[in-house]
Amino acid sequence: AAAPALAAALDRWRARGARARPALLLAALSVGVPFATWDALRTRGDAQIDADLVAAARSLATLPPGNVLAPVELGQLVPPFSGQRTFAGHWFMTPSLGARRAVVDRLLADPAAEAGALRRLVDDAAIDYVAVPAARAEAAAAALGGVAARGTVGPWAILVLRRSDRADATPARSDARPQR
Repeated sequence: AAAPALAAALDRWRARGARARPALLLAALSVGVPFATWDALRTRGDAQIDADLVAAARSLATLPPGNVLAPVELGQLVPPFSGQRTFAGHWFMTPSLGARRAVVDRLLADPAAEAGALRRLVDDAAIDYVAVPAARAEAAAAALGGVAARGTVGPWAILVLRRSDRADATPARSDARPQR
């Protein structure tokens, strides 16, 4: 006797729930939107690109096309902001990025101690420009030997290596958009 009454009550509850389920689902999904928006606004500063990195990458746009050796944090901005190629750049576009990053970090951390390896990499990868922190520009220039020109953009130094087609190029700050 209780089973038919319980079955009828469950049927009524299911019928009412069929109308309420979409509303409950919509309410549950929309509750997260304000919280996600608040979190994105609160943390947006962490996702902005450093202005000095952009300025250094844009300065390379004023130079003839070539290959750039730079730390990955600058190297990943080189192609979109300057149109130049980079030895270690975007994670998706750089084969063996982890290995390349380790090599670049090691060589540019102390260019004087790694002079031979740095010169070999520059020759093997046909590097035309080297971007280093300005504090290490003297050591990098001495390690590389053939530096035709040097420019400083914010905390970055851009070294133009001596090559027959690069000897007259000098880096300059550029606020122009990259050419596509």
